[in-house]
Amino acid sequence: MSSSALRDAPTQPGDDTQRAPATHAAPSEGDLIDGRFRLVAHLDRGGMGDVFRAEHVALRRPVALKLMRPEFGDDPSVAMRFLREARALQSVRHPHVVAVHDCGHHRGRPYLAMELLTGETLRARLDRDGPLAPAEALALLGPLADALAAVHDAGFVHRDVKPHNVMLHREGESTRAVLLDFGIARSDDGLALTELGDTPGTPAYMSPEQARGDRAITAASDQYSLAVVLYESLTGDLPHDATTRGALYAARIHDAPVPITHRRRDLPAPMARAVMRALATDPARRFPSVRAFARALDAPSSPRPVALVAVSAVALLALALRAMPTARLAPPSQTPSTAPATPPEIRPAVSLPTARPAARTAPLRPVTVSPPVHPPIAAPPAPMPRATAPRGLRMNLIRELP
Repeated sequence: MSSSALRDAPTQPGDDTQRAPATHAAPSEGDLIDGRFRLVAHLDRGGMGDVFRAEHVALRRPVALKLMRPEFGDDPSVAMRFLREARALQSVRHPHVVAVHDCGHHRGRPYLAMELLTGETLRARLDRDGPLAPAEALALLGPLADALAAVHDAGFVHRDVKPHNVMLHREGESTRAVLLDFGIARSDDGLALTELGDTPGTPAYMSPEQARGDRAITAASDQYSLAVVLYESLTGDLPHDATTRGALYAARIHDAPVPITHRRRDLPAPMARAVMRALATDPARRFPSVRAFARALDAPSSPRPVALVAVSAVALLALALRAMPTARLAPPSQTPSTAPATPPEIRPAVSLPTARPAARTAPLRPVTVSPPVHPPIAAPPAPMPRATAPRGLRMNLIRELP
């Protein structure tokens, strides 16, 4: 069995392979149901009923009419549980939960008249376009968490949250995700509204406690299933790799899911952490509620430690530069293409003292200065007489000089 088959195969009876051939005539287009609704077109087939596009004859109001399948007509317990689904939906008023307008019986078979939705299921969207962008996935599936919270507040657990049960209803230019099919929901009293098998649900989206067959299924199980839907919507894969139902049950119960960042690395960190926490095998380790799960998906990203260190280093460098003297180093040489038009200003390495304003003093007064008194200068001594030689002797001496 392929992984796509695991996505599509429900475990509760209701498939054509698990029921006897029909013993009652199937409805067809144009039939009048309960004298009030005329069938227009067949839309889909679920585990318990066929869904038709119909019209309220008196009000001319289009509706989606879910009519119990003929092969269940002889089982009164199925009919009782089918109507309990109507009561469950009637007790939940939420824009992202399909609304029920009316219910009744037609030839012994119960029916539900519900809000008519136009568009496609999330399953069809993923099969056609592949994984969603994180922002788009959050915009579509985030409101479903609040819808499930309203279901839980009303005392019910859906137990079959999957892309097939999420309708992308087109409203003009916008799209509203709507939760469908409460056919196997369980109420607070522990009674499954349409529990027809030992392990109701769809294997690919079951929580570990559902895969074990636990009877005490709580709102934490819906949180897990919603996380599987979000995981697949972001990556195109399921959290556990398996090709058979038995292998999937074993992996879901005993193995940790593949980290979502291994399948897609561009996810916001808060979203990746929230999905992996909601996929915890132990329900006690998941979020306390689906509302807390939704808040964690949209939490703002915290700055990375590397960025904090870089910012701190720049701040410290700026403080150090401000604390340095006024001297600055000349910028490194630049290429002609990037050199500035004017040379950079060069300041002296040492700050020069600046002129200070003259201090204010008292006005000047004339001062009389006496000439200095010098001691008398003595007369120079008389020159000593020079000894002279006779003229003839001087001449003789001159001649004899070499």
